[in-house]
Amino acid sequence: MYGGNTEHTHFTTLAHITPANVSKLKVAWTYQTHDEFPGSEMQANPIVLDGVLYATTPKLHVFALDAATGRELWRFDPNNGVAPLSRIRHRGVVVTGDRVIFNYRNRLYALDRATDKPILSFGTNGWVDLRAGLGRPIEGLSVSASPPGVVFEDLLIIGSSVPEALPRMRLPHREAGKFGADCDRKSRHGDGRRTEVRR
Repeated sequence: MYGGNTEHTHFTTLAHITPANVSKLKVAWTYQTHDEFPGSEMQANPIVLDGVLYATTPKLHVFALDAATGRELWRFDPNNGVAPLSRIRHRGVVVTGDRVIFNYRNRLYALDRATDKPILSFGTNGWVDLRAGLGRPIEGLSVSASPPGVVFEDLLIIGSSVPEALPRMRLPHREAGKFGADCDRKSRHGDGRRTEVRR
C-alpha cells in the first residue's frame, strides 16, 4: 500500500528490523533505471506485493522487479521512447487486484500487473484523459497528479493539479475509467476526481 498503511504514516508492524540489528544490514541488490537526465529526480515510493516491487523511474516508466533479487520483470514506457521535456515529480503507483494504476501527465493508465499491457476495458484503450469532461476543449488544458491516489471499494480517489481558472469539481461515476456528469459540482479549488478501478 502506498504510504505503508491507510493513513500513509510509512509505518510497518514487521519486526525483522530492530534498533539492535539495523547496523548489520547489508545491501541485497541494487537496480539502475538508466533513466536519469539533467535535473531529473526519483521520488517514487515503491510498493511490494506478492514478492514483486512496483515503482516509477525519473522518466515515468513503470517497472516491476522480483523483490528478492532485483531482477526486472517488465517495464512500461507511456511515452514510447520520447524523452520528457522537463522534470516530472511523481510519487509512485497504485496496485489493486490485477492492475497497476498510475498517471503520466494528463493520462491515467491501468496496466495488467503480470504483463505490463494496458487493460483495454479501462477508459479508452487502457487510459483516461484527465482533461476530458471539464466543459471546454481539452487542447491546451493542463491536468496532472504527483501522488498515486488511494483505492476505496471500487473507486480510485486521486488529487490533481489544475490551473486556478478551472472552477469545477468532478466526481466520476462508477463505470470503469469514466467520469459521470451526474456528479459535477462547482468548486473554487480545482478538480477532484474518482474513477472506478473494478477488480
